[in-house]
Amino acid sequence: MDLTINSQFHLLDNKDSSIIEADRQPCQCSFKSRNRVQKMTETRQQLSVLSQSTTNSWASTFINLCDRIISTPMDLVNWMKETHFGISKLVGARLISAQFDVDHTQQQSQEIIETVCNTKHPDGYRTEKISMNYGSVNLTGVICYPPDWNENENSDCILYHNPNGHVISVFFSDNKLATTPEGQDDGLVTDTPGNLQKLKKLPVILYDYRGTGINKPEGIWRYLPTATAETAIQDGITALHYALTNFSGNITILGSSMGGGIATISLANYLDATNDEKNIESRVNLINHDSYTTTSCVMIPQYPSFANNFGSLLNSHIDAQEAMQCLSHRDVKTLVLAHEDDNIIPKEARISRFLPESDNISKYTSERSGHANLSKDQLAAINNNTE
Repeated sequence: MDLTINSQFHLLDNKDSSIIEADRQPCQCSFKSRNRVQKMTETRQQLSVLSQSTTNSWASTFINLCDRIISTPMDLVNWMKETHFGISKLVGARLISAQFDVDHTQQQSQEIIETVCNTKHPDGYRTEKISMNYGSVNLTGVICYPPDWNENENSDCILYHNPNGHVISVFFSDNKLATTPEGQDDGLVTDTPGNLQKLKKLPVILYDYRGTGINKPEGIWRYLPTATAETAIQDGITALHYALTNFSGNITILGSSMGGGIATISLANYLDATNDEKNIESRVNLINHDSYTTTSCVMIPQYPSFANNFGSLLNSHIDAQEAMQCLSHRDVKTLVLAHEDDNIIPKEARISRFLPESDNISKYTSERSGHANLSKDQLAAINNNTE
């Protein structure tokens, strides 16, 4: 089976691991990366008889009934296995707390985004709703184009991955991406995508993780935790795939807080699953912003080994440190930003303190207080690092 990303990118599937190691530099997360991306592209196998055409309507109805009888309990068994009897869903409620955002419910988020996308600005600023699809994952997102944008002259873009407690509707003010006023040293979390756009003057791709904001399910399911560590990573891969296949230039990937880990892992996974990784490496710049080594260490920073093992056991573990180690062997320009006084990520769990040695990884630590906000000095560091 040959899984295809598009006409240029082909996923590795049945290739022997020893051959893979000979093809590229060693990567600790290669197997898990390929396995995760492969699972995303696989669909549930149907009964073989369904692939055979039939003119007998009764037989077709009977076959569909049998398929439903067989698949329903199997789907339940698979769900229990993948979520560890639902535990990863419960932990996901803490990891991705925007699932229960009472200020920006699904309806409120939809209304804000619809208004933003339907607003015409005199300077040419515009926002468009987009669909991002990869394998079994389907997401809704938006692209915010800066004033007087000419796609024929510039094909670069920015991809932003949300912090855990935010949805994209909070990033807008006056139907534009919110920005920090000139002269103000410290921005707000909600200004982060807008401040980066103001600096880079590029389109910004935004999306909500499944189970949050405009990607929250409707009906009774909206009251239940649906997002997990695994679904968030898959969403990050899907958004990255969209950016790479719809923009032919350079992609600046920024993730704040939990989004920093998602940005790092999704990029490492995607690179490990494609045969065209060298072309992608030359096109992407990663900015890991106020993020962590692992989500488990954020919860139990004093005992990292226990925390990581326990988190993996619960299938509720985002390991950005391993992914950063993987990226350190690649030609991906990476900037790690951190606030010295961060009241969210404990020092023992900050990825900025545990970076592998690599010529392609640089770090800037702001002496200011904050978390997931781009302070003025951090914006300057981005500007100097990406010139």
